[in-house]
Amino acid sequence: MKILIADDEQSARYGMARALKGENRIIFEAANGQDALDAIASNAPDLVFLDLNMPVLDGLGVLRQLQQHSNMVHPEMIVVTASDTVHHAVECIRSGASDFLTKPYDLEHLRAIVRRSEQRVGLQQTVERLQRQISTGHKFGHMLGVSRAMQKLFGQIERAARTDLPVLIRGESGTGKELVARELHARSHRANGPFVAVNTAAIAESLVESELFGHIKGSFTGADRNRDGVFRQADGGTLFLDEIGDMPPGVQTRLLRVLQE
Repeated sequence: MKILIADDEQSARYGMARALKGENRIIFEAANGQDALDAIASNAPDLVFLDLNMPVLDGLGVLRQLQQHSNMVHPEMIVVTASDTVHHAVECIRSGASDFLTKPYDLEHLRAIVRRSEQRVGLQQTVERLQRQISTGHKFGHMLGVSRAMQKLFGQIERAARTDLPVLIRGESGTGKELVARELHARSHRANGPFVAVNTAAIAESLVESELFGHIKGSFTGADRNRDGVFRQADGGTLFLDEIGDMPPGVQTRLLRVLQE
């Protein structure tokens, strides 16, 4: 982690640098606001401790310059101020600083700020790493995955899509079973045919067989016309039957017979 300490007092810079010295920390120093801006541009620090009262350009001026230059690196900014200028620190917060320290500051508070910033930097690096992984080939159709489990799933989808065999997709509600089914369909030779998804749990028990297998006019009350079942509707394509475990046992038996044929 890279830290910049900007203060016109050398002793203040030395004391803070000594307190923050640690493994995996690189510390830079600047004696005025302009030097701080130059250090931000050249070294891209993750965290800046910025004294409010400095020559050439004060802390508030540094913050305003950063706001005006969107192409510059924008590190986390901590304003360091004397107790009689706290009201100025509030203005600095409005100008982009994330926190402020009042001199003389508590060392534990100082170190807590750095630990928090290190966690933020770590999370940001993780996000950037995952984004790079996704952009370098971890996209599978409309699915994304970088873990071994997801890569294994992608391979299973690829193999299953080459066959005409029924496929059982298992998983808790909300885990993406329909997404897997759609990807199977898209990668199969039936991709130009229809994809029909049916939530069998949402169909009234008395109508399940009619929905699946169709009916002819007059076969039951309300059947005023012939109707194709979803098997016929999905002919030449893919039929996705969701929540089949909630269907009546008798219908499951008939469904199994159809699948076996």
